[in-house]
Amino acid sequence: LSIRTTGSYGTVGGLPVASYGAVASSRSSISLTDATILTEGQGAAGAYAIDSQLSLTRVNIETRGAAYVAGGSFGSFGAYGVLANQQIGTRSSVSMTGGTVRTAGNMAYGLFAIASDITANGTSINTTGASAYGVFARSGSVVAGTGTNVNTSGATAYGVYAVGGGASQGNVVHIA
Repeated sequence: LSIRTTGSYGTVGGLPVASYGAVASSRSSISLTDATILTEGQGAAGAYAIDSQLSLTRVNIETRGAAYVAGGSFGSFGAYGVLANQQIGTRSSVSMTGGTVRTAGNMAYGLFAIASDITANGTSINTTGASAYGVFARSGSVVAGTGTNVNTSGATAYGVYAVGGGASQGNVVHIA
């Protein structure tokens, strides 16, 4: 399976949207094996779980795009490789086995969890751009993995970054 998306960031019904590769939302799930995902454009994420689950086995993800600054309560969005996001109370989870995540652009995080969970085993993560963190855990997230390599390039492009633990749980990051 090969997925390619291009396009700019915008709004639909007042909500910010972009050119995403694979999206599981509203308590759904997607399982991909031996696939490639290429997204291009502002805020174009490769794989995105919103209150849902993604299972990625030997999936190669590449994103290219500038950060989109939405303003107001929506903030800014980069061309993330993998994003797990809790929006309406259900933790999202992403499981990645093998494969690669390559991002290029400001704020183009490799793995990004917001009050959710990501497991990456045997995965290679490469980011390029200002503040293009390799692994970013926020708001009480858990990110774990073994045999995972993280390489970043750019001003303040941290390899692993955890900030803003939740009310009942701090962020937990364990990459071996």
